[in-house]
Amino acid sequence: MTLARKRSIPLGALRNERFILLESKSDITQRFVTECAKVGFCPNAPLHASRHRVLLRAVQNGLGITVSPKRMVESYLSAVLVTVPFKEQLFTTVGFVWAGDVQPSQLMQDFMQGVHDNLGRMGSLSYNLLD
Repeated sequence: MTLARKRSIPLGALRNERFILLESKSDITQRFVTECAKVGFCPNAPLHASRHRVLLRAVQNGLGITVSPKRMVESYLSAVLVTVPFKEQLFTTVGFVWAGDVQPSQLMQDFMQGVHDNLGRMGSLSYNLLD
């Protein structure tokens, strides 16, 4: 059975895969590498990208697999990309930043509240495969 046909996969099962990851300072990449180390491997990631669209295009072209929020892949609208969740849920942080002497507008406050209220439905990280 190919990886793309699985319902979920343990992180350790990906130790021999080739990854395309966001740049090393990305929170997603740092979190993923840390979790890989916990299960005894360092991901083989010969290619890094600074933008999600470039990353997903590389996966679409068969250069490897990646780790990304499921919603990010769904918004890319590619019929050939498949997302499969990890058996272990991996989470990253989301934050809003503004200058300390500036009060966010009411629209921004409403937006932040909406993100806060709905964050649980956004899902955890999953890896994405070319089927």
